[in-house]
Amino acid sequence: MRWVTRQLAAVVAERGVPGVVLDPDHLVNDELAAELEVVCTARDYLSLRDAWESHGRQADSTARPVFLVQSAEFSDPRALPWDIQRGSVVATVRWPVDSEWRAVADQLAPDLSDLLVDLAATSRNQSAVMSDLLRDGYGIVLPVPDEGPELDTVVRLVASDLVPAPMWSFVRRLVHGPLALALSQPTQDYEPLQQAWDEWLSLGDRAQNVAVLTGARAGIAWLLASGMLRPTPAAAEGLPSWTRVGSSEPGPAETLESILDNPPAPWLPHSVIDWVATASWWGDVRAASAAASPTRSDLTERAWARWAEIDSAFQLWLRSDYPLLFSSSRQHPVTLNQVAPFLARRRATTGRRQLLILMDGLAFAQWSVLRRALAIAVVDAAGCFALCPTLTSVSRQAALAGALPADFADSLWTTSREPARWRAFWAGEGLSGRRVGYHLTSGATSADVPDLGTAQAAAVVVLAVDEIMHGSHLLGDAQMNASLDAWVRHGFLDTLIKSAHQDGFDVWVTADHGNIEATPSGRVMERPLVDIAGTRVRLYENTVLRDNARAEGVPWDPPALPPGRVPLFASGRSGYHSGGLKVSHGGLSLDEVIVPFTRVVPR
Repeated sequence: MRWVTRQLAAVVAERGVPGVVLDPDHLVNDELAAELEVVCTARDYLSLRDAWESHGRQADSTARPVFLVQSAEFSDPRALPWDIQRGSVVATVRWPVDSEWRAVADQLAPDLSDLLVDLAATSRNQSAVMSDLLRDGYGIVLPVPDEGPELDTVVRLVASDLVPAPMWSFVRRLVHGPLALALSQPTQDYEPLQQAWDEWLSLGDRAQNVAVLTGARAGIAWLLASGMLRPTPAAAEGLPSWTRVGSSEPGPAETLESILDNPPAPWLPHSVIDWVATASWWGDVRAASAAASPTRSDLTERAWARWAEIDSAFQLWLRSDYPLLFSSSRQHPVTLNQVAPFLARRRATTGRRQLLILMDGLAFAQWSVLRRALAIAVVDAAGCFALCPTLTSVSRQAALAGALPADFADSLWTTSREPARWRAFWAGEGLSGRRVGYHLTSGATSADVPDLGTAQAAAVVVLAVDEIMHGSHLLGDAQMNASLDAWVRHGFLDTLIKSAHQDGFDVWVTADHGNIEATPSGRVMERPLVDIAGTRVRLYENTVLRDNARAEGVPWDPPALPPGRVPLFASGRSGYHSGGLKVSHGGLSLDEVIVPFTRVVPR
């Protein structure tokens, strides 16, 4: 963070004498300490004295040491022993804002934390500081005079997934409407908005909040698409056509047309937040398209034409921004390797047991089907980026190991080490033995629900969706969704979520990768030149073999993928197969790369 760096300027600039950094608030992390070339971290007077005698007293300009002092005993340079004061250059790192702002800045991404500190340093008006932070850091303007646009703005802020819990108390001071106020708190209360939505679809123009809901159209559509608001039967007449997306009554074709006509803003996306919202919206489109086909092939063709436009933009964005995702800081994980660390932080802050239900192959299109068929409520909706190539051994292992593929190169192309990597991660967090659970199951029926025992952190890897996917070669998405409905009725997922919730778990659902309804481009016979010949990706031993491959596609070496094999990705919706449609994965489409990450409770 810039404000920390500024406070270290004296130590960084002066290279001729030892440097001492006083850090009573523990603001200097391991990465920054490495940049400063810290030789010793002292926690009290005795360790400081010992370090100085060993490394500081006889130091010369060619081997200048830096000492990090992280003790409340030393918050002022004058508290240092006289010989250390005289023989060193001292920098003190302290929070430059008061305790209220500190709680917010500590949880913000570095660029937003810097902005908040700069704003708070120049103004004592807390509402003005927050208003400027939202405008300059989030592109959001509050306060808003009208309740409809205000509600829409607050929903956008909720969807941004960048607002830490302490910040909502400041946001609330800028909000006035009761529906927006209910969402402007650390744990959003969706019930007043749900009641207003139900009332409008029941009473029509006689409902109390018609103008507010109409003015928040885009935000309402996002909440419905993400599952935060539940569809309700539409009994009133004369409702706008866009409300069909939140009605449980219209037929498949009407639903598809309504969803298609109400994409998320902006269009086209340009940020992580926008792409996740688009992936969720497209999942609803794809699910509705499968239900409407074949009776409305015109709408299905329109949907996939829109997909081509989206995915073309996504490919350009992904190739340029994918490396930046691994260092992104948000409230929820951005990439799957961040899931396990997120759950560890969640457990540390809430004290609750954590369950990760990792659905092999679940795309937003299938999540759209499941969340409507299951007896659950979504209480926290987000999305995650899979690791590329979107293969199980790469991406699922990253989620369970809490690490990037380069960190488990020795087992990259097998899933056999997953249980050990999950347990090793939690051992590093202080949990071991029966306090960590790992279960791999097909999840066919409720009889397959595992006993989580005394585990404080558990992962249940469910293969059902992937097995359904690989059997859906005749009718593609339509066949897959019908099979999902049948699977839900056998009760595995409802039973698992209900029993885990009753046992005190936070229940999180995600996937290792999604899938795409691929169209055939023909089989490519080139063995033994190709190591792994998948439907959506082919892996070669080196770039020479890839460059001379018979297969056509997109050559790209994703960052974080260790050397050893190089991928060639199928372009567009195509697959390296013959025959008809094939639901598959491994490629770079929006459908395969962005997957749900949600917290659910039984309803």
